[in-house]
Amino acid sequence: DMKPENLLLTRNKLKIADFGLAREIRSVPPYTEYVSTRYYRAPECILKSTNYNSPIDIWGLGCIMAEMYTHPQPLFCGSNEKEVLFRICSILGTPTHDIWNDGIRQANIIGMKFPTCPGTDLEKVIPGASAEAIDLMKQMIQWDPNKRATAKNLLKHPFFTNHSIDNYYYSSGNNDMLFNENSFKKFSNDSSAKGRKNEIKGNVKDISIKDINLLKTKKVSDETARPQVTDQAVNMTM
Repeated sequence: DMKPENLLLTRNKLKIADFGLAREIRSVPPYTEYVSTRYYRAPECILKSTNYNSPIDIWGLGCIMAEMYTHPQPLFCGSNEKEVLFRICSILGTPTHDIWNDGIRQANIIGMKFPTCPGTDLEKVIPGASAEAIDLMKQMIQWDPNKRATAKNLLKHPFFTNHSIDNYYYSSGNNDMLFNENSFKKFSNDSSAKGRKNEIKGNVKDISIKDINLLKTKKVSDETARPQVTDQAVNMTM
């Protein structure tokens, strides 16, 4: 579940937290179809694939790196998976069979349609990033998980070897230029109509931070409303 909230940074030491969705390296699919937080969820997971692997973490890292430039807005933010998919297509362009044949086949299985988008250069979305930074992110944010760079190869990238860490930060993004609300509404409506015919039962719905806070509030209220067992009450029952 790679996301900024799960990266703990103290001075020069970085630790990864929250292994609730982790998989053992030697384990074999199928895995649960609902994994990773929405903004950092790889396309294969958005398409409910149960046969994914470590490239989903590489995708998440690419999203996290982009957010260091576009902060406070995530690169692929969206209120639901359809909106996230629309934003991905807005930048990467609609995948073709040559680019990601497995993804198109999986989309057809679950009844999800890719929006038609020409794509946008990442340089325009993150104008302040260096050429090496843009290239590094492009190697991580690929439709096809088999085409994403491995962690080992990424560490050898010029981004890490040619520049001081001071040059990595303090840049602004231009993510909103890509998002056309009317186009997304049309895509969402079309996708919903098709998806209802192919609905898969039992999917876990996305839950927002607001929903989580409401649940926490309800839990506290329920706990407060419970009768409190005191020493006096215990003595009386005895």
